[in-house]
Amino acid sequence: YKTTVMLKEAADNSNIDKINLKKSLEDISHQLKTPLTSILVMLDNLIDDPDMDINIRNDFIRDIKREVVNIKFLVQAILKLSKFDSNTIHFIKEDIQVVDIIDEAIKNVSTLCDLRNINIELNVKGNSKIICDSKWQIEAITNILKNSIDHSQDNQKVIINVENNNV
Repeated sequence: YKTTVMLKEAADNSNIDKINLKKSLEDISHQLKTPLTSILVMLDNLIDDPDMDINIRNDFIRDIKREVVNIKFLVQAILKLSKFDSNTIHFIKEDIQVVDIIDEAIKNVSTLCDLRNINIELNVKGNSKIICDSKWQIEAITNILKNSIDHSQDNQKVIINVENNNV
């Protein structure tokens, strides 16, 4: 009886995971429409007005580049989700400094920070280490930072506090 309950619970969890994956893929697909539409509108403006003021033209080009970076990020997210779905991800666990993970994640969002004039402040107390797959942990922290930057106003600061705990 206990084995049957555990198998049913595992099957239920698997179905929930598939539903969540489907929702994530739908959400990302929806998020792709906005930058693509924006790029098309800006390109139409550039094509329709060959004598456009150079400053406006340059603003459009910068905006298009920003949108392409956003699309690239979303496409990478879709590819990662598909790897999770197909169980083709192999985690490599290692003992690593938390600050090294955060430093790499900060580098990953540095261009986005520059575009929005957002500074990331890192406050570290202690010498924190974790056992993890550094590649995927950096990816997770990068996503959190990207969301923090996306939901911040220009010229703001994102603060990261790192400290040891006894857990």
